[in-house]
Amino acid sequence: MSILILLSLLLSLPAIFHLWVVARSRRVRADCGGGRAAATIVIPARGSDVGLALANPHADDAVLVVDGPGAVRRGRLAVRRAEPWGYKAGALNDALPHLDGDYLVVLDADAELTGDMSRCICPEYDYVVPAWTVRNRGASPLAAAQDMGYRYYMEFLGALHSAVGWAPVLGSGTAVRRDALVSVGGWPLSILEDVDLGIVMFLRGRRMRFDDRCQVSLEAPPDYWSFVLQQTRWAYGTGELLRKRALQVLASERPLRAKAAILLYLSQYFPYAALLAAYAYVALAAPLPGPHVIGALAVLLGTSAAYTYSFCRRAGRFPKCLYSANTINQAYALAAPRIAASLAMGLLGLPYRWVPTPKGSARAAGNMAVEHAYAAALTALIAYAIAAGPPTGLMALVLSLPALRGYYRLVRGSL
Repeated sequence: MSILILLSLLLSLPAIFHLWVVARSRRVRADCGGGRAAATIVIPARGSDVGLALANPHADDAVLVVDGPGAVRRGRLAVRRAEPWGYKAGALNDALPHLDGDYLVVLDADAELTGDMSRCICPEYDYVVPAWTVRNRGASPLAAAQDMGYRYYMEFLGALHSAVGWAPVLGSGTAVRRDALVSVGGWPLSILEDVDLGIVMFLRGRRMRFDDRCQVSLEAPPDYWSFVLQQTRWAYGTGELLRKRALQVLASERPLRAKAAILLYLSQYFPYAALLAAYAYVALAAPLPGPHVIGALAVLLGTSAAYTYSFCRRAGRFPKCLYSANTINQAYALAAPRIAASLAMGLLGLPYRWVPTPKGSARAAGNMAVEHAYAAALTALIAYAIAAGPPTGLMALVLSLPALRGYYRLVRGSL
């Protein structure tokens, strides 16, 4: 098998994993047994998010964890943090001694419970994962694309739970048993404290459930720079967790398919590094043999077609789903250098400047230098590849066009 085909398989790995999981889904929704449990809502906030937290419809019933000065006149209790530490996990751990419910439900400042969460909090489970819905899908094409993406992602989480008995803790809306949380030492001090907690719970044999009848409404990043801020943080976090937890997961006595699912889930950002490697390979190995290009394109285009069909079938709104799938693909492809760099930093344990995703109508600012250089490099690659022969040129075009199209839309302000 050629290196080009291997890179194509690595590029397609998340899509293949999603398709396999969703195809095997045989979800059975069971109601809770054994009565109900009380829950306490926790809303951490810092900086400009404090105002959003105070305006949250759940604020009067919540424990607010606030970084920085200023009066807090809402909430059951306000936990003031004079010296913030430990990312979001530090804020949640500071609130833990002040919680009195059987469960705690963490909400981001802009998140709202829209389903009947109380009916899904079950004493026999250690954490209950809800479904996310996007309420700002009209803010931009990228927000609309993420709305459909979350719909499909929730289908995937439900199928994953059904297939292997595990799904990650979601950072907003998951209900966690207080005693189970205390027994594992509180929230792990990781960039992705939610996913890390789900892995620690898995390693300790804790029980979980996913129920999409419990819903949390939130706002997706409406612009490219907020999206990049979120995705690079998540990429760093998955790399960090692979470094911290991969050997623990492999050495555990849990089912093999569950261990494989967790490691594949944490590997979801590797294709962006593979994409950069594919660019380099096309440039260094040109001219490419026609059969290798045909094989690579069969993998890429076949997986893409199957994934898009599955996406539209479950996300709905055909044919808009095709435009949304294209939009989110372009955003990811354009952000590939930033995502790959963040993933490498997480794997190597390099320092990372943690910045929360802007909430509400706030938008992040960005420097286009990386995107300009990336687009120029891809343009030069296409020209070089075309000169090397039709197979090489075709491969370069297929690999590069999503990022270049995303760059064009970003410059025009239509992404």
